[in-house]
Amino acid sequence: MSGQIVPGPEERLAREIFGLLGGIEQISPRLEELEEPSAVRRMRRMGADLQLARFLQALVTAAIVEGSDARQGAERVAEALNLAAAFVDDAGRSTAEGTFRTWRVTFLPGILRPKSSAPESGKADFLAYARLMEDLLDT
Repeated sequence: MSGQIVPGPEERLAREIFGLLGGIEQISPRLEELEEPSAVRRMRRMGADLQLARFLQALVTAAIVEGSDARQGAERVAEALNLAAAFVDDAGRSTAEGTFRTWRVTFLPGILRPKSSAPESGKADFLAYARLMEDLLDT
């Protein structure tokens, strides 16, 4: 470790928060800004939105890999997503519907694009889940 400077707890916290936000927003080098409630709320909400979208991607992928009936799988995914959204934010700002819309424009295009490495059957499965989820969540 010669010549390396070990970051202090504040710098490690800032890096951890930045990672949870997926790099969406830089952490100010002025760490006192982290004490501002509006900054913390904004970062917490962005982190929650991103984590819920990643959770939905994992749920849909698991349901497809499991090979369950798409309708039943989508219903189970919607139920789990509703529970997760309520757990993350009891004030109602994070919703299953909002998370689905985020997932649909964040993850789905990369899977469905023509040069995606996903097999055609996988693309069809993800598209089927997207359509079923849209109906179930009534977005």
